[in-house]
Amino acid sequence: MLVEQTRMNHEEEWPLAEQKRYTDTRLDEQHRGMSIKSCPISLVLPTSVGKSYLMNVIDCPGHTNLCAEATAGLRVADGVVVVIDACEGVMLQTERVVREAVSHNLPISLVVNKMDRLITELKLPPNDAFYKIRHEIGRLNEIILESWSSRENLKRMKAHNEGRDGGERRGEGGAAQDDDRPTLLSPTAGNVCF
Repeated sequence: MLVEQTRMNHEEEWPLAEQKRYTDTRLDEQHRGMSIKSCPISLVLPTSVGKSYLMNVIDCPGHTNLCAEATAGLRVADGVVVVIDACEGVMLQTERVVREAVSHNLPISLVVNKMDRLITELKLPPNDAFYKIRHEIGRLNEIILESWSSRENLKRMKAHNEGRDGGERRGEGGAAQDDDRPTLLSPTAGNVCF
C-alpha cells in the first residue's frame, strides 16, 4: 500500500485487483512467491500539511536459510520493522533478527499481520485471540531484554579486561544507570500495530 500510494497514477500503473510484490524483482522470487535477496525501495511519503519524507525501505527475506541477507540489511538500517504472523507467532528467524537489532541498538517496531487467521483458521474467541497476541508480544520483549542484558554484560567484560571498571556509567549509589535500556514493544508505546 505504501508503494501504491506514493506513486503517481498508481491505479493505472498497478491495478488494485492484481496482487503485486514490488520488491520481488528476480524471476525465482516471483516464481516462489518469497524474497530471496534484500531489495531496497525509496518512497516519498507526503504528510497532510504538505511536507514530504523520504523513506528508504529494505525488504529482507524472512527465511532462516537467507539470514545473511537480513543481517546485511540491518547493518545499514536506522530502525527495524518486524512482521509476525498472528497465528504462527515468533519464529526462529524473527528471534534472530530481533537479537541482531538489539545488538546494533536499533529501534524496533512490530507489525502483527494476518489477524483474520485467528478467527477464520484457529476459530479463537476474542479473549483467547487477545491473550495469544499478548503472549507473542511478551515473548519478543523477553528476547529484547535478554539480548540487551547479554550486550551490557559483554561491554562490562570488555571494559574489565581493558582495565576500566565501568565507573563512568555508575550513579551516586554505585548502581549502573539504565538510561540506555531498550524500548519494549507495546501498543500503548506506539511501536506495535495490527
